[in-house]
Amino acid sequence: RGVLAMVDDGETDWKIVAISATDKWAKDINNISDLESKIPGTLHAIREWFRLYKVPDGKPENIFALDELFMDVDYAKTVISDCYAAWQNLVDGGAGEDASVAALTRDRRASLQGAGTVVQELRGDLSGLDAMPEAPTGHVVVLEQRGCDDTMHDESVAMANAIIAAGMSADVVYFSDDEIEHLFSLIYRSKGCVVRLPPAERSEMLNGLVAQVEAMGLKTAETAEALLEIVEKNPEPQWT
Repeated sequence: RGVLAMVDDGETDWKIVAISATDKWAKDINNISDLESKIPGTLHAIREWFRLYKVPDGKPENIFALDELFMDVDYAKTVISDCYAAWQNLVDGGAGEDASVAALTRDRRASLQGAGTVVQELRGDLSGLDAMPEAPTGHVVVLEQRGCDDTMHDESVAMANAIIAAGMSADVVYFSDDEIEHLFSLIYRSKGCVVRLPPAERSEMLNGLVAQVEAMGLKTAETAEALLEIVEKNPEPQWT
């Protein structure tokens, strides 16, 4: 029902305020002003949470644009429309701030939809990947530990190609513990994940990440074959 303009690393990070249609307040809240009148203090609580949520990790408080005001539903719709148009332009190969992504082939761009510059920071060497099918049914991330040897990378590419051969899109992605936050952002947008390291060799942070994405319903496995078997036995709408 509105939007808040948070500033993250010098860029606007829009926070859309919405309410579930099944919420008991839904019929009474159609705009930001309704929320403040019906449930006073909610907007302040939302803003303060976004201001402080990175502080426990040793980061500074977040700041906000537009005088820290929540903008109304019409403003929010304009933001959504503008952001979608910019994303679509990038996917279609138009000029954008991330020229390296825009320069990728259309097949490779298809696996980047919605992921933006985060992927560019984490992506592995994709030169060995096969062409994706015309209409891939899901984006799968093959996680490869940053700094691994060529043998492990070749195995990761082979796993990604097995996934591509099954009709899904796939990418090889590097990771390290200090990139877990960006990694979560990427995996959150995917449909499944192959985690190369077995549980006993994963860091506490990586195991926590895997537990989080599994709790969200994303499928994970240690090999492409295992992931494909899980998908085949447990089909869900998100894969179609």
